[in-house]
Amino acid sequence: MKDTAMPEPVNNGGISALLQAVAQLNMQDLDDFVSRVLSIRAARVAPLVDEQEASLMQRINLGLSEKERSLFDALIVKRQAETISSEEMEYLISLTEKSEALQAERMQGLAELATLKEVPIRELMLQLHIPGR
Repeated sequence: MKDTAMPEPVNNGGISALLQAVAQLNMQDLDDFVSRVLSIRAARVAPLVDEQEASLMQRINLGLSEKERSLFDALIVKRQAETISSEEMEYLISLTEKSEALQAERMQGLAELATLKEVPIRELMLQLHIPGR
């Protein structure tokens, strides 16, 4: 059986020496070499993609805290009943602005993750069980 061990790169020749050695490989060895190089690249890129996905998922899951959401809902009820004070109305407006800013950040995160995964945003939203409007 033929030895298909990878040639040792020349330490001081750098990439040029490596390419010269690769140019000498037969097709089977060249295919094996390319496959191994792609595996090495994938192993190096995968943690970066996982990190990016995790960061984007954090952005996508942004929202008002439970306390803020509960207060927001209570203030909406008071506004609809026309019993909201001017101070409460100001706070409701600030919560609304915060919620809208978080929603914009979520949508940007969704768009970036969809691009990273190469899928349409709607499909990603279905995969993540995020309701559409």
